[in-house]
Amino acid sequence: MDINPGLIAKAKENHPDTRFMVFDAEETELTEDFDYIFLCGVFNLKVEGLQETIKSVLRRLFKHCRKTLVFNGLSAHNPVQSYELFYVYPETLVNFALSVLSPSISLRHDRLSYDFFLFINKC
Repeated sequence: MDINPGLIAKAKENHPDTRFMVFDAEETELTEDFDYIFLCGVFNLKVEGLQETIKSVLRRLFKHCRKTLVFNGLSAHNPVQSYELFYVYPETLVNFALSVLSPSISLRHDRLSYDFFLFINKC
């Protein structure tokens, strides 16, 4: 799933036996469940109210996840930040995930400079 129709078309071309679909994580309602849901770069652009949008999207998508929901974000621990991008303290989202979604989470803050991944697992 991706919001970019061109990317989905290319993925279908390269992997014709795999199901791909255009999907807007903020707007589209899922009608089925998935083992894994990955969100990459979805929350990187600074827009009004994004902190609450992130929580809303995670709540909604986690309901349709059988095993693990993974997303990445830009860490507010970055000393150099672009005014166009949205930076969040990962610990804020860790606390949200632990209190609202699942007691089983993993945070990776070591892959790319000031980029983090949060894995939220079904118990």
